[in-house]
Amino acid sequence: MKRIDGIGALKIGVTAAFGRPLSIHTRTVFNAVHSAMTMQPMAIRNRISLIWISDSMSRFGGMNAAQYLIAQQVSIVVGHYSSSAANAARAHYRACGIPLILPASSDDRLTERPVGRDRWPDTFRLCAPNSQLASALVNAIHAAIGNGRIHLLIDDSRYGKILGAAIRRAIDFASGLMLVTDAETADCCIIVGHFESVVNRVKERSAIVSNELIFIVDDGVHPKIADLVPARCRHRLFGVAPAAKTHDLNAKSDFSTGAHNRNVGHTPPFFLETVAAVEIAVRAVTERGRAGPSLSRALATREWKTAMGRVSFSIDGDNKEISFSLWAFRGEKFSTIAEITK
Repeated sequence: MKRIDGIGALKIGVTAAFGRPLSIHTRTVFNAVHSAMTMQPMAIRNRISLIWISDSMSRFGGMNAAQYLIAQQVSIVVGHYSSSAANAARAHYRACGIPLILPASSDDRLTERPVGRDRWPDTFRLCAPNSQLASALVNAIHAAIGNGRIHLLIDDSRYGKILGAAIRRAIDFASGLMLVTDAETADCCIIVGHFESVVNRVKERSAIVSNELIFIVDDGVHPKIADLVPARCRHRLFGVAPAAKTHDLNAKSDFSTGAHNRNVGHTPPFFLETVAAVEIAVRAVTERGRAGPSLSRALATREWKTAMGRVSFSIDGDNKEISFSLWAFRGEKFSTIAEITK
């Protein structure tokens, strides 16, 4: 996918882990940004420049990326798909009045603001925070097994540990569900972590245990998993991930009302969130200009028509309307099969 840079005076920063080899989700970022920009009218595209920088999915990389984008005088930033990088970078953006739109960083703390901060948030999140992801996952498990016993397998990443802790809290709070040790039998297994480690755990688990349902969540969910997991576990593998609203096409941008909408069930997680983030960023800077309080105020108070549907932000900067979908195999494809009731 050819990267779009642009030549306009209004600069939007785009940052993720762009080092080689590209991860499956980094490819999603490139494709989503490209799709969002090519849907913009040429008169708008000519006013925009995209400034790209890798944040290496780390705190140090996040700080370096923020300093580079600030030096480039960007008006707004889309990205930081790692919560570690986002957390390290956001204070730098805040100090310069640059809003940050997060398509995929799920740590609940990213939209917390110190007491006495400015009236308008400076960090805006389109994806679901971990607490909401955990709640949706528990609801899906309840619907699948009723009351039951659960194994929870977490990879060694910081992302996995933080999301895993949120899932533990949600299970402890839920009635009828109980976490058990790996030595005990369970009705289902939850596998949490980055995509590559989730795929490996699914392979290992399906070879050891033949009768428990397997649930994956967020970063582990992707249509490509159909090519990577053995056939023996397909009938019992389920995913839970945020989803675009499908019922109100009038609320969506031109991007989602065309041919793309027919394939929304096969769209990888973070794709529509990234498209929406770029759509919002482009509209905000072309209407409001460079970074500053008026740009943050516009983001916080407006309702935005995007690929995800209507988006508006809470006083903390979180997306007010997030839907979740259940993924499963339909034939040879791993895709959405139902909406999860909150």
